[in-house]
Amino acid sequence: MEQNKTGKYLKYAIGEILLVVIGILIALSINNWNEERKTNSKETMLLKEMVNSIDNDLSNFKNFYWQRLKVKKNGLDSLNHYCGKG
Repeated sequence: MEQNKTGKYLKYAIGEILLVVIGILIALSINNWNEERKTNSKETMLLKEMVNSIDNDLSNFKNFYWQRLKVKKNGLDSLNHYCGKG
């Protein structure tokens, strides 16, 4: 009879250990999924910031370029007028 109780307790203990191990594996899986989601979110945010930065740099460059082009054109127009060709 004592043997029967020991067997039941052993089965119960093994079952409890398996449940704990399965629970830990599920928790680790969820944690890994959550960390990957956070990483992807940060990556997306950084890529959006890079695109915005590049757009701003391009816009600033275009404004600078067109202003310099206007100054040069005005200088050439003045030179042409001074030389009597304008």
